[in-house]
Amino acid sequence: DLPHNSIADIMIDPSNPDRIFVALSDIIWNSPSGIGVYESTDGGINFSPTSLTFSLIDGIRIYEMDVNPNDASEFLVATSDGLYRTTDYFSTTTKIVNRPTTAVKYNLNSNDVHAGGREGEYYLSTNSGQTFTTPNNIDFGNGQVRISISNKANSGYVVITCDNVINIS
Repeated sequence: DLPHNSIADIMIDPSNPDRIFVALSDIIWNSPSGIGVYESTDGGINFSPTSLTFSLIDGIRIYEMDVNPNDASEFLVATSDGLYRTTDYFSTTTKIVNRPTTAVKYNLNSNDVHAGGREGEYYLSTNSGQTFTTPNNIDFGNGQVRISISNKANSGYVVITCDNVINIS
């Protein structure tokens, strides 16, 4: 009974599996855009809109969500409108990056968060997503940035791709 048939991402609260968040959006450009993030508190039987909602005519797409591994109430959401953050399970949201963002990942082994855009942009947060900077020595050129982070304890590996460029740090 969700009001949109495309789901860009799903997050389940690890401390309460009945709490589920879905990003209702299609990431394909010739399909309808998104309407926001919806929440279920009953294991997916019913969903309600959160504070991060859009109208289809806004044309905003949600590409990816990630949850802080140290705080299940804190999420980052990468959208064509920018990067959004919540620290209260989407009761409120704040836009923290004003450029289209297609990827976002919390690092499991530090307070770093990595984000990327559609035109090679790379953003780094060293304070769990409170603020982001664009490191001046990283230039991916054009193309969509995608990010993967190792979930192995103390590995520290981050893989960032942009078209045919791969950067491993």
